[in-house]
Amino acid sequence: MNWLSQAAPWLALLGAIPLLYALSLLLATLNCMRLRLRAAPMAVVERQALEPDSRAVLDAMRPELQALGFTWCASLQGTHPQAMDPDLPLEVDLFVHADGRAWAMVQAEQAGSARHGRTVGSVTWLTFFADGRNWMGFNGLPQTSLPAPPGWTYLDDAQPDTASAWAAYAERLSGDRAPVVQGLDQAVQRLDEWGRSQVPALVAQGRALPAGPGFWRLSWRESLRLAWRALRQVRKEDRAGPASPSADACLHGPQVRQVSEALRFRYQKAVQRGLGMAHNRHRSFWITAALFLAAGAVLFSWDMAWMLLVVIAVHEGGHWLAMRWAGYQRQSVFFIPGLGGMATGEKADATPLQKVGVYLAGPMPGLLLAVGALAAVGWGLLPQPPAWTMQLLLLTLVVNAFNLLPLTPLDGGRVVESLLFARLPAMRLVFALAGMAALGGLAWFSRDPLISILTGVLLMGLPWQWRVMQLERAVHRTLHTLPQQEACQAPVSEADAVHRAFGVLQQPAFARWPFVRRAAAAGALLPSLQSRAPGWAEGAAGLAIYLACLLLPVAMVMGIHQAAPQGRQVLATLWDVELSARRDYVPEQHLAAIEARLAQADQLPPSAQEQRVEIYLEAAGELQLMDDHPLAEARAKALYQSAWAMTQSRAQSDLQRALALKGMADTADTAEQAANLRQRLVADLQDVPGPARRVLASVQEVLAFWGPPDQTVAQRLDRMVQAVEIRRADAEAPDDFLLLHARIKLARLLDASGHPEAAQAQLQANVIALQAALQAALQAAPQAAHAVTADSAQRREWKIFSLMQAETLHARFMAEHGQTGAAVALARQSVERTPPKKAGHYASQDSWIAWLWIAIGMGDAAEVRQALAQQPPAPRAYAEIGIAQARLAAAQLLNDDALRLQALAALQPLSQARHVALCRRPRVARDLHSDWQNLERRLQHESAQAAGLCP
Repeated sequence: MNWLSQAAPWLALLGAIPLLYALSLLLATLNCMRLRLRAAPMAVVERQALEPDSRAVLDAMRPELQALGFTWCASLQGTHPQAMDPDLPLEVDLFVHADGRAWAMVQAEQAGSARHGRTVGSVTWLTFFADGRNWMGFNGLPQTSLPAPPGWTYLDDAQPDTASAWAAYAERLSGDRAPVVQGLDQAVQRLDEWGRSQVPALVAQGRALPAGPGFWRLSWRESLRLAWRALRQVRKEDRAGPASPSADACLHGPQVRQVSEALRFRYQKAVQRGLGMAHNRHRSFWITAALFLAAGAVLFSWDMAWMLLVVIAVHEGGHWLAMRWAGYQRQSVFFIPGLGGMATGEKADATPLQKVGVYLAGPMPGLLLAVGALAAVGWGLLPQPPAWTMQLLLLTLVVNAFNLLPLTPLDGGRVVESLLFARLPAMRLVFALAGMAALGGLAWFSRDPLISILTGVLLMGLPWQWRVMQLERAVHRTLHTLPQQEACQAPVSEADAVHRAFGVLQQPAFARWPFVRRAAAAGALLPSLQSRAPGWAEGAAGLAIYLACLLLPVAMVMGIHQAAPQGRQVLATLWDVELSARRDYVPEQHLAAIEARLAQADQLPPSAQEQRVEIYLEAAGELQLMDDHPLAEARAKALYQSAWAMTQSRAQSDLQRALALKGMADTADTAEQAANLRQRLVADLQDVPGPARRVLASVQEVLAFWGPPDQTVAQRLDRMVQAVEIRRADAEAPDDFLLLHARIKLARLLDASGHPEAAQAQLQANVIALQAALQAALQAAPQAAHAVTADSAQRREWKIFSLMQAETLHARFMAEHGQTGAAVALARQSVERTPPKKAGHYASQDSWIAWLWIAIGMGDAAEVRQALAQQPPAPRAYAEIGIAQARLAAAQLLNDDALRLQALAALQPLSQARHVALCRRPRVARDLHSDWQNLERRLQHESAQAAGLCP
């Protein structure tokens, strides 16, 4: 595994950061496009007509303005320029300065930037010139307001407090001594004209478009500009936090700030809910679906992208339908490019079981649909579907089964949270951390970039979860101090929940949170405050339903595998694995049989110690192969240690002693312990004769490739040369399997260390040895055909295939080192050795593929045509892709359109069914495990690129 594969999760995480910001900008732009604008007239009203909360905040701000020389004139009520749900009024107090040249408009539901000390309400300075000009001076307000209409100039001095802001505005005003309007009626008329002219001015400038009777919407350019400025403002506010206490911040008490912030939050929620009133409410669904397809095409392929889109759409559609059935309001569905999708809705009084139903309605329809289709095929009710359908079913199973896992933020994790941790915020955070750790481990071991991105997103949201947990715990502590009848009242209204949340937010522990963070935390906490926790009966019922949904698909798949006539074949095709020949193998039964043999060995008399050690070593060897049993490895380690205890006093040349020590090395807990034991074996067996030298050869091979990292290349070569010499001396025949593979390992090591001639000599020695063995087998064969047994014919075929594999490996080596002429001749010769009726054998197909690729690399059109004419018929499944890739490259070399279309038709479904990396790049350099196929990989990559198969 190279450094790039190891760093893949972190690279994916780094790439997710700009992707998430771009997604946030997209969603904010879509929300701005869904804003419905309207005329906003204003008129004087009686002060008692104002809402109590607004009046309380405005009353608290009056002394502040009076200290600056302003006098209250009137209260105004108007319409907000944005449509809301519910439609809340715009309520302000209007003050006039003593000199009559400036006015102050005080607004309760909006606050200036916390970075400038304004925590309660907002003050806007106004001047109405007689020549028709108008000034409007802000003080650190978020610069997300609509552009000024003609005749109006927006000013923003952004001072640390109201007094400084007024001083800066007064200094500006002193520089312009033009006559001003001083009458209240004329001032109100100007404000009314300002509210009515904003939207017509945007329409005249091409920044707004009609959106129904009396409503307009922003163009996409203006929406993008507004979203960009809003995100920048929010990020600045959240990073900076509140300023140190100023005159404004200290002027009002916690109760006033609580009412002001709750009022401001209420208006923001009304604007957000007003977005759902737009006629094009499904625009975000289709736009994010298109972006999801584009991102999927870049990350995977177009085919994989649309399949994932279908799977996720069905998943989120299940959530959406369940929310409609449960009576949720303001539902929406959108996709997150590169990650998945999300269905949202609101229902304050949703019961715990309704929440469980909504969560499980996402994964269960897809799971049942996929398992049902597999069952229908397994029982013969439907014909075998094409490859792309099987891929779609596999994706449906994997995505939905993954979502059922009890990990936050997956659907299964949400179920567990809502049932077990509804009133335990600290435990909910611990549960979320456990889910993050599990996802992080899965991302690290699987090297999956999508899981890495998901884990990174969750990690970036960890501080946010910590803050929400802190707030929720503080709210619960506050509830315990209330009278019992008030604390137990559930569910509470949204207004009461908001009041409680912002009341707790006035505590010193949360004093330095900016309003952006306060509002987000309160919004996240509202569903918990408004709903009730599940009772014991509901919790047990919900968990039973969840466990049934978790186990039902597994049981159904097992039932298909065991009972359906074609079930095993269907599942094997689905997962692209060959069925095991040992259908009756059960790990527990096999382990029990081994333990029975060991019990018999323990009954042997002390004089039969050698027989007991033999049984121990055989049993330990079998246990090492049992990867499917958790106790096998530990049991094998114990048996090797027992065998060593009985043999360590024997001579170093004893084979059982050497095998016991080797087994202890193979089952050592750490790599350092294994290396020390193997080096001890080398020291013990270096000069001893007899069968124990086979163990020395095996240990030297391991140390040459996976030995201490500080050993030199010369030491590696010495170890491997000694292993080959021992294998050669110990071999009973020139084609001994262990000797052939030892030579290949030595050739790899020689080539990687800069000795290609010596490496080629080892490969050539294998070819010569196998040629001699085949010649001897042919000469020893009976002349009469009826005397040839099936066993002897099979042995000769095995020798032929072994020789073909050795020649193919040698040909690839020569092609990698520039000897293409000799390489293509050797590969062609290897193909011609294929026995009759064995053209579909792996060795034959591999030799043919090597021949064709080498010919393509040479650019020899005649040789390519000759190779194509001898293509093996009916290729095996594992060779289909390699053959199709080679035929595609040959078609490009020969400019054969018919051959190209055939190859592409074979590659498209295969790339879906088997997740084949059609576009993998060749290795940069050979290593100790080189297979000398870099030429083929380079040509494969180039042909796939030329055919447009790679993103």
